[in-house]
Amino acid sequence: LSAAAVAAAGIRLARDGDVLAEGSGLGGMWMGAIVLAGATSLPELTTGINAVLRGQPDLALGDVFGACMANMAILATADLAMRGPRILTRVAINQALIGGLGICMAMTASIGIVLTSDLSLGAVGLSTLVTGLIYASGMRLIHLNRDAPPFASEADNQEPSGDEISAREMRIAVIGFLISAAVIFAATPKLIE
Repeated sequence: LSAAAVAAAGIRLARDGDVLAEGSGLGGMWMGAIVLAGATSLPELTTGINAVLRGQPDLALGDVFGACMANMAILATADLAMRGPRILTRVAINQALIGGLGICMAMTASIGIVLTSDLSLGAVGLSTLVTGLIYASGMRLIHLNRDAPPFASEADNQEPSGDEISAREMRIAVIGFLISAAVIFAATPKLIE
């Protein structure tokens, strides 16, 4: 039931995130990289916190790195299922920036696991600080580059934008997004019991 609740809430998050991206003018890349990624990472966050509180750090790290691998498998499956031009040729070139930042963060965390270093700032290790710095810098770069051309394909650029999103639709999307995020946050701890 928890997995079904997380899946249903994830579908709603994606739908509402699309409305919020279009209605707010932030764009799909920014909304996807920051807001939607943060909300869909709630399962990893809550699972990680609960696992560490239960004395299971291996479960927490396995969840985070396993989720990264699962996301790559999802991307590969979506690319295989796509008819016509491949999915990776249809997205904004700035997605390479997001992918590169993700690789850097995963690599930094992996190096922190392998190297046993006593360097820390209080209870926070050096690799954790560097990972946080990479994340903050990366989000700044994404913000600065969000006005770049959105698609690599000219055919996609010619699609009509459709009607503007009303204030009522934006309110419904915000409420739906927050409720869906709350469902994910509440249902995920049951997955590790």
